[in-house]
Amino acid sequence: MSGFVFWPWGREVLPRFFLLTVPFHHDGGGSQFPTTSFPHGSYWKLSSTIGEGLVPEGHVIHRLAGALNDAFAGQSVQVSSPQGRFAAEAAVLDGEVLRAAHAWGKHLVIDIDRPAEHLIHIHLGLIGTFTLAPHAPVRGQVRLRIGDGVTDADLRGPQTCELLDEAAWRRVRERLGADPIRDDADWTVPWRRVRASGRSISELLMDQSITAGVGNIYRAEVLFRHRIDPAAPGRDLRAATFHAIWDDLVVLMRAGVASGRIDTVRPEHTPQAMGRPARVDRHGGEVYVYRRAGQRCLVCDTPIEQRTVAGRHLFWCPRCQRRHH
Repeated sequence: MSGFVFWPWGREVLPRFFLLTVPFHHDGGGSQFPTTSFPHGSYWKLSSTIGEGLVPEGHVIHRLAGALNDAFAGQSVQVSSPQGRFAAEAAVLDGEVLRAAHAWGKHLVIDIDRPAEHLIHIHLGLIGTFTLAPHAPVRGQVRLRIGDGVTDADLRGPQTCELLDEAAWRRVRERLGADPIRDDADWTVPWRRVRASGRSISELLMDQSITAGVGNIYRAEVLFRHRIDPAAPGRDLRAATFHAIWDDLVVLMRAGVASGRIDTVRPEHTPQAMGRPARVDRHGGEVYVYRRAGQRCLVCDTPIEQRTVAGRHLFWCPRCQRRHH
């Protein structure tokens, strides 16, 4: 099978090996982490889309989990730490079977079939990369290598790479919000936090303890699609409004897993339907407001605005987005 390098910044890819900059999650087996299923054939056709210099959005992590499962699930794997910073942990995992990799928001956990501590918890943060490529000598500072003699998965520069038992992972998971991509997510869990908060909905959607995996692009786009003022306090929203936002995130983010892009425009606003040029941007999808400051709204022709909220750029249309309820 042909190999490839997977670029999260929006380049075309060929099937099966990957380069990424993302965080991770796990399923310790049993019913604690039900798996969302996507056809593997859909994983490898287009690259993922995340903002430059930012932690990638949750759909990228789910794609990475799919790639790891495709390469290694159910096989004995060689585990090492060429850099040495994960050497003791790698030594106890070497030669064991990799059960599965799972994503929860911007976290990934790799489950190794052994007693006690068996969950590799990884969060790539801003500079981490995880590459899947044909077996070759180690290059650079590789914190963790997982391989089978044919494929190598190399982790570099992560924010977190640690070996956990079930109880420790549970403590991490309990700090995370509901992940719209996961089958076990319940929209009423984040809603209880949102309806009680005076913080803006734009801040709340980015809070990983409320909605895990939602990043700057999905936040901006889903608020536009529902005409919500980004400054609206969470407590002003109706339950039906938040439920609609959640359901839209489920659809958009699962589509991102399948396609590898973030496309949020409705059929009537595509380049073909509007007779406009396709968007050229490193995140790789058609969007309404994200990184379009000063450009005309695709719906009302008003210039898109931008401001900084909690250290992140926020994009919105001041005419279309006036709803507070």
